[in-house]
Amino acid sequence: TKYYRARYSDVQELCGFSDYDCVVKHWVDRGLPAGRQGSPDFSVADYIARHSDLRDLYGNGDYLGAMEHWHDHGQDEDRNARPASNIAGPLMGPVRIGGDGGNAWSDGAVCKGEHVIGWRLFAVRLVDRVQFRYPGGWAPAQGGSGDVNVDVALKSGEYVVRVDYRSGGGVDSLSFHTNKGRHFGPYGGGGGSPGTFEVTPGQKLGCMQGRSGKYTDQLTFSSTGLR
Repeated sequence: TKYYRARYSDVQELCGFSDYDCVVKHWVDRGLPAGRQGSPDFSVADYIARHSDLRDLYGNGDYLGAMEHWHDHGQDEDRNARPASNIAGPLMGPVRIGGDGGNAWSDGAVCKGEHVIGWRLFAVRLVDRVQFRYPGGWAPAQGGSGDVNVDVALKSGEYVVRVDYRSGGGVDSLSFHTNKGRHFGPYGGGGGSPGTFEVTPGQKLGCMQGRSGKYTDQLTFSSTGLR
């Protein structure tokens, strides 16, 4: 708990310096499902990234499933689950918003560790459809079939440093803020609860992943550096 609190700046802000029940609750409810590192000796995100059979089983986002695999099989098989880096932070860890409907997806194959440089959305009352662009091109569109009503391309050298959102069982609205002081949005409606994701200082909004079906059920925001 002390490691997890010290590693993530938003956990420090939420839980203070002594409320370790709050720290554990954050890890269980938000941290592990988003792939955050809860120990100096174990990283569930690096565990998936290091083993191709786990990626086949769990994709790049089922961290709960990967943790169960580690407890049930990985330890006995002496698999390497150590973190790829020993940097302690503080970091702004990944944030998952929305619900658990739809099917999981990840932009990792197109993103390749790069950052968001554009987006296309269909958003009215909710954010129904999303598509993100990276230096390597456009990733596949995810969610509903509505016509795009938002199409943004960032300028050269511009990148996202903050996302404001509203979410509940899905993604209700999104707003993007860049390092050039530009603000895009809000796109969507006023439902759900508000929140903010700020990238780790000096980094950028990284590879997107989430869940979608008839609309955008879930999104995970992360920085380009360590989880």
